[in-house]
Amino acid sequence: MTKSVNYGPNGTDVPAIGTIDLVVEPINFTADFLPLSLEAGASIYTDSTAPVDRPSTLRFATRDVANVYAQTSIDPSVYLPSRKGRDIVVQVQEVIAITDSVDTDLLYHVPIKGTLTLNMPLDEAITAAVPVHVVHRLLAAIARQGEDGISVGMAALLRGVTTK
Repeated sequence: MTKSVNYGPNGTDVPAIGTIDLVVEPINFTADFLPLSLEAGASIYTDSTAPVDRPSTLRFATRDVANVYAQTSIDPSVYLPSRKGRDIVVQVQEVIAITDSVDTDLLYHVPIKGTLTLNMPLDEAITAAVPVHVVHRLLAAIARQGEDGISVGMAALLRGVTTK
């Protein structure tokens, strides 16, 4: 017997849109990051290329979950044999600087934080492809119909617009 993962929503093609362009530059952990805190289930790294007064950190954490079905409407008759799961957290914290080319005295430091949290069951059928699929869907949701890309969707969210 071979298990297969069948994603719930299949989605309807958006006419004239192929894929959403998103260029992601890799992070050079070897050259740039130093361990700041290494504990069981949580590691924080600091970016050695960031200015000292504007630290940048990456946090990776996992936490075991006793029951991934808690607070869902899934019928118990279709539960996996085990209800155990894991929360996966990836967090970026940075401090950006805002300056002005005309007013050279202007300087603001602004904290920025982004967190991605995934809750996944622990089962052999849940391979790395499943959370990758979820991350792709999250990004596609920000881009909405895809025609305007992620930037336009994020600009709307920055203005408090949560509808399409």
